Amino acid sequence: MSIWFLFASGTAIFNSLDQVIQKLAILKTNYQKTTIVFISTASASVMLFIFSFFNGIPSVDKQFWLAVLATGLLNALAYPLILRDYQLGEFSSVYSMTLLTPVFLFGTSFLTLGEKPTIFGTAGVLLTILGVWLIITHNGDHKNIPSYSKGNLLGVLVAFIWSITANFDKIAVIHSDRFFATAVVFGIISSGQLIYLLSNHLRSIKNNFRTVLDKKIVDIKDFVLRE
Repeated sequence: MSIWFLFASGTAIFNSLDQVIQKLAILKTNYQKTTIVFISTASASVMLFIFSFFNGIPSVDKQFWLAVLATGLLNALAYPLILRDYQLGEFSSVYSMTLLTPVFLFGTSFLTLGEKPTIFGTAGVLLTILGVWLIITHNGDHKNIPSYSKGNLLGVLVAFIWSITANFDKIAVIHSDRFFATAVVFGIISSGQLIYLLSNHLRSIKNNFRTVLDKKIVDIKDFVLRE
């Protein structure tokens, strides 16, 4: 129980730090949300692949690949979405909405893994709901934030997505190990963001080329008419 508590506490601390850094990245840089997600997930994937290489690449099966593909694609949607939430809403409130993930896990874990919550787990979820409610109702700073409610709703949506991906994460780890599975998932997320960035870049080049071409055609017509 003590080891589980230490791991859970460490995860909560580092996850909250990660969210704060993402919020700062949005406020202090001119990078797109997709670019921030790509850089963070790609760098994490490379480091974990290197660690996994020296630790030993595990044998994997079909269930592993199905699980990492599912969680990778869903997280590729959730990561830019949570950054969008931070742009719209108030940070502490939006982040609190993502803490509702265990609430949705009641249903998703039962449907996906057949797991049922314990009494202590249920009590913890109820305390989480109470804490989120207190944050929302006693936060007076949101009056100056026009998109406060929208940011919170999107935060709830991210929490729901993560309640699904958590189950696939567990399946992926069971069928490999925690380092290799996470490396592959981050690799899928970063690949999705890269494809999106490249498609936008190519679309921008195409639009600019068309604009320049149209301008040249107009210039040629104008020159011919003058002659």
